[in-house]
Amino acid sequence: MSTSPSHLLSRDPVWEMPPGDRSASNHFMMHSEATTLIPWAKPCFYGGELEAVTKAIASEWISGGPCIQEFEARVANICDVKHAFAVSNGTAAIHLLYLAGEYAAGDEIILPSFGYQATSNIAILAGLKPVFADVLPDTWCLDPEAVERVITPRTRAVMAVHTYGNLCDMGALREICARRNVDLLEDAAESFGSTYEGRMSGAVGRAGTFSFHATKAITTGEGGMVITDDDALADKIGLFRSHGMRRQKLHYWHELPGHNFRLTNFQAAMGCAQLDHFQRVCDERVQIFQTYQQALSGAPGLTLQTFTPNAYVVPWSMPVLLDPAVTADRNTLLELMLARGVECRPGFYTPEQMGYFKTAKLPVSDQLARNIINLPMFNGMSEKQIQRAATTLLELTPNA
Repeated sequence: MSTSPSHLLSRDPVWEMPPGDRSASNHFMMHSEATTLIPWAKPCFYGGELEAVTKAIASEWISGGPCIQEFEARVANICDVKHAFAVSNGTAAIHLLYLAGEYAAGDEIILPSFGYQATSNIAILAGLKPVFADVLPDTWCLDPEAVERVITPRTRAVMAVHTYGNLCDMGALREICARRNVDLLEDAAESFGSTYEGRMSGAVGRAGTFSFHATKAITTGEGGMVITDDDALADKIGLFRSHGMRRQKLHYWHELPGHNFRLTNFQAAMGCAQLDHFQRVCDERVQIFQTYQQALSGAPGLTLQTFTPNAYVVPWSMPVLLDPAVTADRNTLLELMLARGVECRPGFYTPEQMGYFKTAKLPVSDQLARNIINLPMFNGMSEKQIQRAATTLLELTPNA
């Protein structure tokens, strides 16, 4: 077997049941004590990444460099926007956008109560007040009517978080934000490749952010991007990203108190190599979802996410909503799935559950947070792996 670096990058992990858990599943004991774990997520490499990164390092451009400009230009072209700014990670992209938006301390930003909480955590750190709206019970994305109910004179922005790759109802949110004179921003960390009415996610509102974390469809290990068509906002983003300086004007002169959110040149090189396969990446994830859908649709107690009308969705994850009256408890299922060699994840927890947000429970978000299980989803996943994961879930939910 090859032991080249490129082979090791894509190697499946071999998993053994921990000794203390060997009695947890009689079914597992019918098989060998070691099996190949189906991971919840893993990066997929296509052969050009190692060469691209090696060339970037050999060029001696390891901080800034030409690969960053290429990566930004290619993302801007994919999204059909004027400006794209590569940054160190998706959370940094959100922070950078909040800073460049020049929102004042205490300004309110409306966020979904179900979804990854980077947008709300950074709102607190940026001095903003997160205000939570519930999500729709079918798409699991922001409910426009709930957004309208919580808008106040202090509201400055609505953050549309495109959870699991599905898109918010951007038409309704765009109309509300225009009428109420607030910014519409997008956290598209999970939806790179998804489109709304033909427009790339992240490019529908005033600005959007992406993540290129190792679990994402396109990865640079860590990494992110901010995109916008707003020239004035883009100017501020460029300043806040790099210490508030315009190096082409004067070195070491700070026009404002900026940060350092920059991406490295060799990470950008990896991103460029990944983008060479962008359409393949998107198509594969759609196919993986469709295979799961065929295996699981109609099973009692299991509900899949409904995609928003007018959206073409490139799924990031494979969430399944459990009916606790029919299936086993979600956390129990997580343990049982792992005992069978299928790694899963829970749904996102709500701000109310975590306590430090001091916010009320919202019913749809609470139900989703307690009852969603995420099945494995990654590029390069074989049909055999998909069927094994789906079948294992069905076998462990005997009423399904």
